[in-house]
Amino acid sequence: MTMEAIIQDNRFSAFLVSQATKRKKSRSNPFIRIGFTSANNIEIDQNIRSNKIPLEVISKLSKELDLNEQQVYSLVNISSSTISRRKKEGKGLKPDEAGRVYRIAAIISLAESTLGEHERSIRWLKTPAKFLDGAVPLELLETEAGTDEVRKLLLRIEHSVYS
Repeated sequence: MTMEAIIQDNRFSAFLVSQATKRKKSRSNPFIRIGFTSANNIEIDQNIRSNKIPLEVISKLSKELDLNEQQVYSLVNISSSTISRRKKEGKGLKPDEAGRVYRIAAIISLAESTLGEHERSIRWLKTPAKFLDGAVPLELLETEAGTDEVRKLLLRIEHSVYS
């Protein structure tokens, strides 16, 4: 390989790295898109514990997952009447509810880092998975045990372990 070819190859490699970095920066974090004020887990934990997670995260999560709000209420285990009452009272989510929203956002984040693009990740979350005994990953996020199984499967996919 000539010196000129090596320089061209290095420039192309540098270009690819810069493009990947730009794509990564332009793709915002699911926690921020959903309405958490930070992507830092410690700050999120503090906000959850001090009841500082606004109800708007439900509608943003609905848009993120391309679901209607009623479906998201079911995922988060909260009723529409509770949401209405809290809106009137100017209150946000309780810690257990906000924790469930966080759990869903964490899986969206893992799915995006594993599968690449947002649309593909959401489509995967809504499709029955053979390695989850045909269950729909998104539906499993209603419980901690189900969430653990979805997380394990995403990590297996990320590391190419299919058995």
